[in-house]
Amino acid sequence: MPKHSLRAPWGRNVTALFAVSLLTLGACSDDGDGGVGPSTITAVQIVTLPNNQTLTNLTPGDRRKMLAVPVNELGNFIDRTVTLASSNTAVFTVSNDTITAVAGGTAYLRATAGGKTDSIAIGVRFRVNTVTLAPANPTLRREASQQLTATLRDTQNAIVTGRPVTWSSSDPTNVSVSATGLVSIAAAAPDATTATITATATNAQDGGVAAVGTTIVTVNGDAVVSTVTVTGGSGFRGNVGTVNLTGTARSGLGNTIVTPLTWSTNNAAIATVDASGVVTFAGGTGNLTITATATGAGAGGANVAGTTAFEVATTLINGVTVTAPDIAAGQGTNFAFSADRVGAASFVVNTSGGSGDADMYVIAPGVTNWTTTDGGGSNWVCRPWNSGNTEVCNIGAAAAGWYRIRLYAWSPAGAANGVNIVVTHP
Repeated sequence: MPKHSLRAPWGRNVTALFAVSLLTLGACSDDGDGGVGPSTITAVQIVTLPNNQTLTNLTPGDRRKMLAVPVNELGNFIDRTVTLASSNTAVFTVSNDTITAVAGGTAYLRATAGGKTDSIAIGVRFRVNTVTLAPANPTLRREASQQLTATLRDTQNAIVTGRPVTWSSSDPTNVSVSATGLVSIAAAAPDATTATITATATNAQDGGVAAVGTTIVTVNGDAVVSTVTVTGGSGFRGNVGTVNLTGTARSGLGNTIVTPLTWSTNNAAIATVDASGVVTFAGGTGNLTITATATGAGAGGANVAGTTAFEVATTLINGVTVTAPDIAAGQGTNFAFSADRVGAASFVVNTSGGSGDADMYVIAPGVTNWTTTDGGGSNWVCRPWNSGNTEVCNIGAAAAGWYRIRLYAWSPAGAANGVNIVVTHP
């Protein structure tokens, strides 16, 4: 804003009453000093009526009364004609002592008297003419979200900032929009659902009608898969039989998504898996991982997989004696038996023969925090504590599931080699 030339001593905070007093006093000031000093104009001062009205944030159509006061070198009013003019009538106009805001922008009100001038800046807010939303007409999956932005422009296509925008949706049940323009798709929104999102700049402060912008959101496709969970079996088991696994794909909100799953095994010698998740154990032993993959269903088309893991041991069959592999001192080997699988209410496990001292531990189905050590270990249901390799565990009221039958080579006796093990049941 340009500086005012030779401001009057009272500054810009002149009240209307004081300005009128100066006008009255100035009526007799043209005869020399007239009681108020010299008659030569040394400055012109612009004030508003009433004083202290805003002049930098007008809206189109606003009016302001203005007063320009010529003064002499003593700061006293001199009765002279003052001309008021706008530097840009497209922003505001002047009629007598009143300015009228026209359109957005900044221009200067100039007051001239006796070759002296004063000027002040007049600011008028831009009126919003158009509202444009981006991105335009997006297609979103269920449960997806999209931040929209609204660009406001005036009649001259210049961007207008700092204006409030209200958002609305024509179908808030399926396609909602927040107060900041974030669009969210409901989990149950049907495919091909469309909703019009509207952003409104009211222009109320600018004395105009509302300016609106719209975009159409289309729903198409399932939500992005966030997780795949595999259920139906895991943990310790024998190397025979089948397990039916189920894979469930879920969104980030935990909702189930129906999408094709591809099944795979990390070791076909232990077990294979078909397209529906049926695992068939093939006789091998060791650690097995079965994976269900939702291909391309994740964020950005990524694969999302879920797994389940098995520890697979040799299955003991009623009355069939098996010779355990050699067991190093302080190490162990596992066998598996499931009483409910063969309809047995109880069973007996016997070990015999071979060399060293193989301690037998029977661990109940589902127990994972077991230990077997030279000191005895923990969380087993049977431990004979015999020296040598002749031991018996008699399990009555057998539980459902796979029992872990573990042979452990007692360290002081060295390796346990050629130990026989057999399970029998009624």
